[in-house]
Amino acid sequence: MRRVIRRLLTVILIAVGLGLVGGFLGGVQPVGDSRAVFRGVLTATALILAVLLIWTRARFRGLISVLLGIGGLATLLPHWVAATDAARPPGGSYALYQKNLSLRARAPEQVLTDIRRTDPDFITLQEVTADNRAVLDGLPPNYLTRHWCAFNAVGGVAVASVFPPLPDSEICLDGYGMAAVTVEPLDGPMRVISVHLHWPWPRGQGAQLEVLMPYFASEGGATLIGGDFNMVRWSETLSRIMVLTRTEAVGTSMVTLPMSDLPFGGLSIDHVLAPTGGTLERRPLLGSDHYGLLARFARVRPGPYAGDRTGFSSGFQSHPR
Repeated sequence: MRRVIRRLLTVILIAVGLGLVGGFLGGVQPVGDSRAVFRGVLTATALILAVLLIWTRARFRGLISVLLGIGGLATLLPHWVAATDAARPPGGSYALYQKNLSLRARAPEQVLTDIRRTDPDFITLQEVTADNRAVLDGLPPNYLTRHWCAFNAVGGVAVASVFPPLPDSEICLDGYGMAAVTVEPLDGPMRVISVHLHWPWPRGQGAQLEVLMPYFASEGGATLIGGDFNMVRWSETLSRIMVLTRTEAVGTSMVTLPMSDLPFGGLSIDHVLAPTGGTLERRPLLGSDHYGLLARFARVRPGPYAGDRTGFSSGFQSHPR
Protein backbone atom coordinates (compact mmCIF):
# COMPACT_ATOMS: atom_id res chain seq x y z
CA MET A 1 0.00 0.00 0.00
CA ARG A 2 2.79 2.40 0.92
CA ARG A 3 4.46 1.66 -2.42
CA VAL A 4 1.29 2.64 -4.32
CA ILE A 5 1.05 5.88 -2.35
CA ARG A 6 4.72 6.58 -3.05
CA ARG A 7 4.19 6.17 -6.79
CA LEU A 8 1.15 8.44 -6.73
CA LEU A 9 3.05 11.08 -4.77
CA THR A 10 5.91 10.85 -7.27
CA VAL A 11 3.56 11.57 -10.17
CA ILE A 12 2.18 14.59 -8.28
CA LEU A 13 5.73 15.74 -7.52
CA ILE A 14 6.63 15.67 -11.21
CA ALA A 15 3.53 17.72 -12.06
CA VAL A 16 4.26 20.23 -9.28
CA GLY A 17 7.90 20.51 -10.34
CA LEU A 18 6.95 21.17 -13.96
CA GLY A 19 4.41 23.75 -12.84
CA LEU A 20 6.87 25.59 -10.61
CA VAL A 21 9.71 25.60 -13.14
CA GLY A 22 7.35 26.50 -16.00
CA GLY A 23 6.13 29.48 -13.99
CA PHE A 24 9.51 31.15 -14.51
CA LEU A 25 9.28 30.95 -18.30
CA GLY A 26 6.70 33.69 -18.88
CA GLY A 27 9.20 35.63 -20.97
CA VAL A 28 9.51 32.66 -23.33
CA GLN A 29 5.94 31.35 -23.48
CA PRO A 30 2.69 32.93 -22.16
CA VAL A 31 1.70 29.65 -20.54
CA GLY A 32 4.57 30.29 -18.13
CA ASP A 33 2.83 33.30 -16.61
CA SER A 34 -0.36 31.25 -16.42
CA ARG A 35 1.50 28.80 -14.19
CA ALA A 36 3.07 31.64 -12.20
CA VAL A 37 -0.40 32.60 -10.96
CA PHE A 38 -0.45 29.38 -8.94
CA ARG A 39 3.13 29.51 -7.64
CA GLY A 40 1.92 29.95 -4.08
CA VAL A 41 -0.39 26.96 -4.37
CA LEU A 42 2.32 24.83 -5.99
CA THR A 43 4.87 25.86 -3.35
CA ALA A 44 2.55 24.82 -0.53
CA THR A 45 1.83 21.55 -2.34
CA ALA A 46 5.56 20.84 -2.72
CA LEU A 47 6.17 21.30 1.00
CA ILE A 48 3.25 19.04 1.89
CA LEU A 49 4.48 16.46 -0.61
CA ALA A 50 7.93 16.53 1.02
CA VAL A 51 6.46 15.42 4.34
CA LEU A 52 4.40 12.66 2.71
CA LEU A 53 7.29 11.40 0.59
CA ILE A 54 9.60 11.21 3.58
CA TRP A 55 6.85 9.34 5.45
CA THR A 56 6.76 6.77 2.61
CA ARG A 57 10.58 6.50 2.88
CA ALA A 58 11.17 8.16 -0.49
CA ARG A 59 13.74 10.43 1.12
CA PHE A 60 15.53 11.55 -2.05
CA ARG A 61 12.25 12.54 -3.71
CA GLY A 62 11.25 14.20 -0.46
CA LEU A 63 14.44 16.24 -0.57
CA ILE A 64 13.68 17.33 -4.14
CA SER A 65 10.22 18.40 -3.02
CA VAL A 66 11.72 20.38 -0.12
CA LEU A 67 14.09 22.17 -2.50
CA LEU A 68 11.23 23.00 -4.86
CA GLY A 69 9.22 24.39 -1.96
CA ILE A 70 12.14 26.46 -0.65
CA GLY A 71 12.83 27.77 -4.15
CA GLY A 72 9.22 28.82 -4.56
CA LEU A 73 9.16 30.50 -1.16
CA ALA A 74 12.37 32.38 -1.92
CA THR A 75 10.72 34.08 -4.91
CA LEU A 76 7.44 34.75 -3.12
CA LEU A 77 8.58 36.13 0.23
CA PRO A 78 9.93 39.44 -1.15
CA HIS A 79 6.42 40.18 -2.45
CA TRP A 80 4.67 39.05 0.73
CA VAL A 81 6.92 40.95 3.13
CA ALA A 82 7.96 43.91 0.96
CA ALA A 83 9.25 46.87 2.91
CA THR A 84 7.05 49.94 2.90
CA ASP A 85 8.31 53.38 2.03
CA ALA A 86 8.38 54.82 5.54
CA ALA A 87 10.41 57.90 4.62
CA ARG A 88 7.83 60.29 3.16
CA PRO A 89 8.78 63.50 1.39
CA PRO A 90 7.72 66.64 3.28
CA GLY A 91 4.72 67.06 0.97
CA GLY A 92 2.97 63.92 2.26
CA SER A 93 1.33 61.16 0.25
CA TYR A 94 -1.44 60.29 -2.20
CA ALA A 95 -4.08 57.54 -2.05
CA LEU A 96 -5.58 55.39 -4.81
CA TYR A 97 -8.71 53.26 -4.45
CA GLN A 98 -8.70 50.21 -6.74
CA LYS A 99 -11.80 48.07 -7.24
CA ASN A 100 -13.14 45.47 -9.65
CA LEU A 101 -16.85 46.14 -9.15
CA SER A 102 -17.91 42.78 -10.67
CA LEU A 103 -20.39 42.32 -13.48
CA ARG A 104 -22.79 40.76 -10.97
CA ALA A 105 -22.57 43.50 -8.30
CA ARG A 106 -25.85 45.31 -7.61
CA ALA A 107 -24.97 47.47 -4.57
CA PRO A 108 -22.93 50.44 -5.80
CA GLU A 109 -23.95 52.54 -2.79
CA GLN A 110 -21.74 50.36 -0.55
CA VAL A 111 -18.71 51.09 -2.71
CA LEU A 112 -19.53 54.80 -2.78
CA THR A 113 -19.74 54.83 1.02
CA ASP A 114 -16.33 53.19 1.24
CA ILE A 115 -14.85 55.68 -1.21
CA ARG A 116 -16.19 58.59 0.82
CA ARG A 117 -14.79 57.03 3.97
CA THR A 118 -11.29 56.53 2.54
CA ASP A 119 -11.26 59.80 0.54
CA PRO A 120 -8.74 58.76 -2.18
CA ASP A 121 -7.08 61.15 -4.61
CA PHE A 122 -7.37 58.64 -7.48
CA ILE A 123 -9.83 55.85 -8.26
CA THR A 124 -9.46 52.98 -10.75
CA LEU A 125 -12.45 50.74 -11.48
CA GLN A 126 -13.09 47.66 -13.60
CA GLU A 127 -16.27 45.87 -14.72
CA VAL A 128 -18.21 49.14 -14.64
CA THR A 129 -21.63 48.18 -15.96
CA ALA A 130 -25.00 49.87 -16.37
CA ASP A 131 -25.98 48.40 -12.99
CA ASN A 132 -22.99 49.73 -11.05
CA ARG A 133 -22.17 52.83 -13.12
CA ALA A 134 -23.66 54.76 -10.17
CA VAL A 135 -20.28 54.39 -8.45
CA LEU A 136 -18.63 56.59 -11.07
CA ASP A 137 -21.60 58.92 -11.54
CA GLY A 138 -22.27 59.26 -7.81
CA LEU A 139 -18.79 60.37 -6.76
CA PRO A 140 -18.62 63.63 -4.77
CA PRO A 141 -18.36 66.77 -6.94
CA ASN A 142 -14.72 67.33 -6.00
CA TYR A 143 -13.79 64.44 -8.32
CA LEU A 144 -13.04 66.64 -11.30
CA THR A 145 -11.85 63.81 -13.56
CA ARG A 146 -14.16 60.93 -14.55
CA HIS A 147 -13.19 58.84 -17.55
CA TRP A 148 -14.87 55.59 -18.70
CA CYS A 149 -13.96 53.26 -21.58
CA ALA A 150 -15.79 50.17 -22.86
CA PHE A 151 -14.10 46.80 -22.43
CA ASN A 152 -16.84 44.55 -23.77
CA ALA A 153 -20.56 44.65 -24.46
CA VAL A 154 -21.34 44.50 -20.74
CA GLY A 155 -18.88 46.72 -18.90
CA GLY A 156 -15.76 48.82 -18.98
CA VAL A 157 -12.91 50.40 -17.05
CA ALA A 158 -12.77 53.85 -15.47
CA VAL A 159 -10.48 56.41 -13.87
CA ALA A 160 -11.47 59.21 -11.49
CA SER A 161 -9.46 61.82 -9.64
CA VAL A 162 -9.86 64.92 -7.52
CA PHE A 163 -7.30 66.58 -9.79
CA PRO A 164 -8.36 68.15 -13.09
CA PRO A 165 -7.49 66.46 -16.38
CA LEU A 166 -5.06 67.98 -18.82
CA PRO A 167 -6.73 68.88 -22.14
CA ASP A 168 -6.85 66.12 -24.77
CA SER A 169 -5.12 63.63 -22.48
CA GLU A 170 -7.89 61.00 -22.25
CA ILE A 171 -7.12 57.65 -23.87
CA CYS A 172 -9.66 54.90 -24.58
CA LEU A 173 -8.73 51.50 -25.95
CA ASP A 174 -12.20 50.09 -26.39
CA GLY A 175 -12.14 46.33 -26.21
CA TYR A 176 -8.64 46.17 -24.72
CA GLY A 177 -9.36 46.96 -21.08
CA MET A 178 -7.53 50.26 -20.63
CA ALA A 179 -8.58 53.80 -19.73
CA ALA A 180 -5.96 56.50 -19.21
CA VAL A 181 -5.98 60.19 -18.44
CA THR A 182 -3.31 62.67 -17.36
CA VAL A 183 -4.23 64.80 -14.35
CA GLU A 184 -2.49 67.69 -12.64
CA PRO A 185 -1.64 67.03 -8.98
CA LEU A 186 0.78 69.10 -6.90
CA ASP A 187 3.92 67.46 -8.30
CA GLY A 188 3.25 67.99 -11.97
CA PRO A 189 1.25 65.90 -14.48
CA MET A 190 0.56 62.26 -13.64
CA ARG A 191 -0.81 59.71 -16.07
CA VAL A 192 -3.42 57.51 -14.33
CA ILE A 193 -4.36 54.18 -15.91
CA SER A 194 -7.11 51.69 -15.10
CA VAL A 195 -6.48 48.29 -16.64
CA HIS A 196 -8.33 44.99 -16.84
CA LEU A 197 -6.34 42.17 -18.41
CA HIS A 198 -7.77 38.92 -19.67
CA TRP A 199 -6.95 35.72 -17.84
CA PRO A 200 -3.54 34.43 -19.00
CA TRP A 201 -3.09 31.60 -21.46
CA PRO A 202 -5.24 30.31 -23.04
CA ARG A 203 -7.54 33.34 -22.66
CA GLY A 204 -5.56 35.84 -24.72
CA GLN A 205 -3.70 37.99 -22.20
CA GLY A 206 -0.55 37.85 -24.33
CA ALA A 207 -2.25 39.24 -27.44
CA GLN A 208 -3.96 41.95 -25.36
CA LEU A 209 -0.62 43.01 -23.89
CA GLU A 210 0.96 43.35 -27.31
CA VAL A 211 -1.59 46.10 -28.02
CA LEU A 212 -1.32 47.74 -24.59
CA MET A 213 2.45 47.78 -24.13
CA PRO A 214 3.11 50.82 -26.39
CA TYR A 215 0.56 52.78 -24.37
CA PHE A 216 2.13 51.72 -21.08
CA ALA A 217 5.54 53.03 -22.13
CA SER A 218 6.60 55.96 -19.94
CA GLU A 219 7.50 58.99 -22.06
CA GLY A 220 8.67 61.60 -19.60
CA GLY A 221 6.06 61.73 -16.83
CA ALA A 222 4.98 59.89 -13.71
CA THR A 223 2.55 56.98 -14.18
CA LEU A 224 0.06 55.43 -11.78
CA ILE A 225 -1.79 52.17 -12.56
CA GLY A 226 -4.55 50.35 -10.72
CA GLY A 227 -6.24 47.29 -12.04
CA ASP A 228 -7.34 43.71 -12.19
CA PHE A 229 -4.30 42.28 -13.95
CA ASN A 230 -5.45 38.66 -13.66
CA MET A 231 -1.79 38.10 -12.95
CA VAL A 232 0.50 37.92 -9.92
CA ARG A 233 3.16 40.53 -9.26
CA TRP A 234 6.08 38.06 -9.51
CA SER A 235 5.17 37.32 -13.14
CA GLU A 236 7.01 38.35 -16.27
CA THR A 237 3.93 40.37 -17.27
CA LEU A 238 4.03 42.63 -14.19
CA SER A 239 7.79 42.99 -14.48
CA ARG A 240 7.49 44.20 -18.08
CA ILE A 241 4.76 46.68 -17.20
CA MET A 242 6.70 48.09 -14.24
CA VAL A 243 9.81 48.57 -16.36
CA LEU A 244 7.88 50.33 -19.12
CA THR A 245 6.02 52.62 -16.73
CA ARG A 246 8.88 53.14 -14.28
CA THR A 247 6.67 52.09 -11.39
CA GLU A 248 6.81 49.63 -8.52
CA ALA A 249 4.11 47.55 -6.85
CA VAL A 250 2.75 49.31 -3.77
CA GLY A 251 2.73 47.39 -0.50
CA THR A 252 2.76 43.64 -0.08
CA SER A 253 1.01 41.07 -2.24
CA MET A 254 -2.34 40.02 -0.79
CA VAL A 255 -5.30 37.90 -1.86
CA THR A 256 -7.80 39.97 -3.85
CA LEU A 257 -9.86 37.18 -5.47
CA PRO A 258 -10.96 34.89 -2.61
CA MET A 259 -11.17 31.18 -3.38
CA SER A 260 -11.69 29.07 -0.27
CA ASP A 261 -10.51 25.85 -1.93
CA LEU A 262 -6.95 27.18 -2.48
CA PRO A 263 -4.24 26.83 0.22
CA PHE A 264 -3.75 30.59 0.62
CA GLY A 265 -7.44 31.41 0.38
CA GLY A 266 -7.38 32.88 -3.13
CA LEU A 267 -5.32 34.66 -5.76
CA SER A 268 -3.37 37.94 -5.67
CA ILE A 269 -4.28 39.42 -9.05
CA ASP A 270 -5.29 43.05 -8.36
CA HIS A 271 -2.45 45.55 -7.93
CA VAL A 272 -1.50 49.20 -7.70
CA LEU A 273 1.69 50.36 -9.42
CA ALA A 274 3.06 53.78 -8.47
CA PRO A 275 6.24 55.84 -8.97
CA THR A 276 7.15 55.32 -5.29
CA GLY A 277 6.61 52.66 -2.66
CA GLY A 278 3.96 52.79 0.03
CA THR A 279 1.38 50.78 1.92
CA LEU A 280 -1.56 48.70 0.76
CA GLU A 281 -4.80 48.05 2.64
CA ARG A 282 -7.43 45.54 1.59
CA ARG A 283 -10.99 46.86 1.51
CA PRO A 284 -14.19 44.75 1.85
CA LEU A 285 -15.83 42.87 -1.02
CA LEU A 286 -18.91 45.13 -0.95
CA GLY A 287 -20.97 42.94 -3.27
CA SER A 288 -18.07 42.10 -5.60
CA ASP A 289 -16.05 38.91 -5.97
CA HIS A 290 -12.85 41.02 -5.66
CA TYR A 291 -11.59 42.84 -2.59
CA GLY A 292 -10.85 46.51 -3.05
CA LEU A 293 -7.40 47.98 -2.44
CA LEU A 294 -6.41 51.30 -0.89
CA ALA A 295 -2.84 52.24 -1.78
CA ARG A 296 -1.00 55.09 -0.08
CA PHE A 297 2.25 56.14 -1.71
CA ALA A 298 4.68 59.01 -1.50
CA ARG A 299 4.22 62.03 -3.70
CA VAL A 300 6.59 62.10 -6.63
CA ARG A 301 9.93 63.58 -5.73
CA PRO A 302 11.19 66.27 -8.13
CA GLY A 303 13.22 64.52 -10.80
CA PRO A 304 13.86 64.17 -14.52
CA TYR A 305 10.25 63.28 -15.31
CA ALA A 306 8.24 65.16 -12.67
CA GLY A 307 6.41 68.15 -14.11
CA ASP A 308 7.26 67.33 -17.73
CA ARG A 309 4.11 68.20 -19.69
CA THR A 310 5.46 67.27 -23.09
CA GLY A 311 6.11 63.60 -22.53
CA PHE A 312 2.47 62.58 -22.33
CA SER A 313 1.02 64.61 -25.18
CA SER A 314 3.77 63.86 -27.65
CA GLY A 315 3.46 60.18 -26.87
CA PHE A 316 -0.30 59.96 -27.21
CA GLN A 317 -1.58 62.54 -29.67
CA SER A 318 -1.26 60.23 -32.65
CA HIS A 319 -3.07 57.33 -30.98
CA PRO A 320 -6.80 56.76 -31.62
CA ARG A 321 -9.20 57.70 -28.85
